[in-house]
Amino acid sequence: MCTVAFTVAVFALIFPLGIALADANIPLHSFSKADHNRKSAAKIINGDVAGLGEFPSQVSIQLLGVHSFGGSILSYRWILTTAGVAYGQPEDYTVIAGTNILSHGGTFHRVEKVLPHLLYNESDGYANDIALMRLIDPITLGNFANTIPLYEGQLTEDMEGIAVGWGWFMKEHAGISNHLRKAKLRISNRAKCNFAYSEFGLTIKSSQFCAEDPMGLAGPCSGDAGGALIVDGKIAGIISWSLGCVLQGYPNVLTDVSHYVEWIRTIIECQP
Repeated sequence: MCTVAFTVAVFALIFPLGIALADANIPLHSFSKADHNRKSAAKIINGDVAGLGEFPSQVSIQLLGVHSFGGSILSYRWILTTAGVAYGQPEDYTVIAGTNILSHGGTFHRVEKVLPHLLYNESDGYANDIALMRLIDPITLGNFANTIPLYEGQLTEDMEGIAVGWGWFMKEHAGISNHLRKAKLRISNRAKCNFAYSEFGLTIKSSQFCAEDPMGLAGPCSGDAGGALIVDGKIAGIISWSLGCVLQGYPNVLTDVSHYVEWIRTIIECQP
């Protein structure tokens, strides 16, 4: 069982360094109708500023000193995030934990390993968009940096969760948010979401689900990829991709964490 982690580790090396990023080099897997394979930056559009210590599991994953992905603390050495981190080498990343404000406070942690899922496929609707990072410098757990449990139940239409991230907070102004932000999202109808994205030849996988703000006002954008959708205090989804940012009729697509519980636990138990 422990061979899973080492097999996946090799996968990170076959990706070219350099994501096709826009604006501030902050990725959320988002695309335009003109070019639905383009990746661009992202953040929580029209989200509310998170309270002090409200989401202690959330971290900023910085690539060469720039916020690039969100992530969630699973243990003092392990971070759950998007497979997009495979585009960088471990030494290029720093994880900031224990703060809601990127310019102030927190602790900095070097990365030992980047372990994307072996079957991650960007060209197939970002299938298996999930990865683990193992830290060199352990996180001291407490009120402002702490673990989050995995959601193992079944997500159903109209369930609500909270998306969190440092991505863009206004469509009109490119750039990440200095403050962690949150937005309430509702699980979308799978058939309607599938139909919407079929225009681009994309299919929502069984290991993915869709979520959106019913009012079409708030949601993830550039810089939020890898961040969490939290349901009942547990991480249920990993922010993955969407058409643009908060575009009504095109929900956000997230990785369903419940499909990967065994994969996650196998890796962490082999290398605690």
